[in-house]
Parts: sequence; C-alpha cells; structure tokens
Amino acid sequence: MSRLFSFLIISLLVGCAALDPRFEPPVVSVNNLQILPSNSLSPRFLIDLKVINPNSQSLDIKGAYYSIEIEGHQVISGVSNKLPVIAGYDEANIELIASADLLGGLKLLNDLLSQNRQGLSYLINVKLDMGRLALPINVTREGKVDFTHAQR
Repeated sequence: MSRLFSFLIISLLVGCAALDPRFEPPVVSVNNLQILPSNSLSPRFLIDLKVINPNSQSLDIKGAYYSIEIEGHQVISGVSNKLPVIAGYDEANIELIASADLLGGLKLLNDLLSQNRQGLSYLINVKLDMGRLALPINVTREGKVDFTHAQR
C-alpha cells in the first residue's frame, strides 16, 4: 500500500512539473520539405523540423504526431518515435517522414481551381509526447503565404 501511495505522490509531482507556469512550449519551424521516392499513389515527404527548447530542463521527446493543413484541408501527416533529447536552451533538427492525404489533396486542388486566391493559409500542428507522466506539448503555427507581391 505504501508503494502505491509513493508512486501516486511521485506521479503527481512529475505531472505538476509539466504544468510549471514558467515552462515555455518549444518553438517548432519547418526548415525543409522534400518529396521522397514512392511506389504508391500517395507521395511521401521528408520534413526537416527545427525544434528550439527555450527552457532550462531538457525535452525528452518520446513521440510526435504532426500534420500540415492548407486552406483547411489536411494534406500531410505522420508520426515518429525516433526523436532526440533536446537539452535545455538548445535546439535540434529533426527529420520526419510524412505521407500525403490523397483525399485532402484532391479537395484542396478542387478549391484552388474553383477560386482565384491572393494567397494560401496554412496550419502546422505538432504534438510532442513527453512520456507517461507528463502532458503532451501541442505546438501550432499558422499563417498565410501572400501571392500579391509575387505577381509583379
């Protein structure tokens, strides 16, 4: 009984550490997106992410789920469990393999062909799993690529 109580107390303390108000979510940016050779209808991509840890404690990432949406259509997604530990106040480049969502891509293509657009909005979602006793870290980046300056 005392072991169970000790385990619960330790779990609670570790879980509370993840809720530290001074904890800042990592900064995630896409460095490169490259199409990989594929033998299927669904293309595969190599996504090179740069992850910056703005905290003093290291990030021991157990797994990641990531997706990219364009104009509200999910077009790329994937998972990985081969990720490095990122020391405090450090950064790392992480290479991830992702697959295209064929139906999401077709819906996007249909929308692009049916409307004259001045730009495209994008949304990148990354969920970093820090292990059993910590809450996942969700990082979202969104923006718009403006085409009006490129048409000169």
